[in-house]
Amino acid sequence: FKLQPFQLSFRNISLQITPFKVSIFLGIAALVAPMSIMLMGTSYHDNLVSIPLFISILLIVMILQSPHENQSLLLILAGISAGISFGLKMTSAIYIIAVGLTLFIVVREWSTKIKTGFQFTGGVLVGIMTSGGFWYVKMWKSYKNPFFPWFNNIFHSPELLDINIRDARYLPTSFLDGLLYPIYFM
Repeated sequence: FKLQPFQLSFRNISLQITPFKVSIFLGIAALVAPMSIMLMGTSYHDNLVSIPLFISILLIVMILQSPHENQSLLLILAGISAGISFGLKMTSAIYIIAVGLTLFIVVREWSTKIKTGFQFTGGVLVGIMTSGGFWYVKMWKSYKNPFFPWFNNIFHSPELLDINIRDARYLPTSFLDGLLYPIYFM
């Protein structure tokens, strides 16, 4: 009796689809996706920065699917995770704002909305100071602007003109233009 190599390798693997197997498959698919491969070895670090954001979203989905007895702790941890992402790269702020607005929309009672908002925001601030606090303090000591060179119109660093550095070429020129931007980028 002789086993074929194909039979030997799949002999003990069940073909039943489980959530764990799907998550492993999706993780591998995301890892080898063209955009993910393209970002490897670059200085963008979007792959690294997205991990705490995904953890934050996962924690919030866990809270919304089934209320936990330690829901406040999970919400604060979700905020800390999102804040770590911002501390690593400030461009993740748009996603943190989106998660906060989503929480505001999904939570029904006003008292719970306020409590949820404070817990998530507090967690975000702790996360920001955990991952970026040292750098913000160093920038403040050096340039009197924790976000130098950005927001210099607010902090007025003597090292740069009192202007807000940004590229306005890609900003919408009207309200309608702003609404159509997602379609433009498709």
